[in-house]
Amino acid sequence: MDDRHKKIIMNAKLEGAVFRSDSQRVLTLLKSLTTATDAENWMKGCSCGRVAMQALQAHYDGDAEAEKRKEAARADLKVLFYRNEASFPFEKYLNRLKKCFDVLEK
Repeated sequence: MDDRHKKIIMNAKLEGAVFRSDSQRVLTLLKSLTTATDAENWMKGCSCGRVAMQALQAHYDGDAEAEKRKEAARADLKVLFYRNEASFPFEKYLNRLKKCFDVLEK
């Protein structure tokens, strides 16, 4: 995404008919994607797609969730061990390592 496109997004109005229409469409999409999941609870009572998305982000990308992902990555690193290609392909081993390090880097 170029700078011009980012600027347009960052300066979009959060009011008016177009915003309400887009917000309703986002809310409809989010509700359809989260029906009968734990995420549905975090959007209860939201009548605005932007507010619903912020609620999901606050829960799933919050500090506590980030720390849980880091702890899981640290635990994986402690037990990851390459033995041989037949039992654990080297490519799979590298991918798991990279995933752990990516989580810890954030």
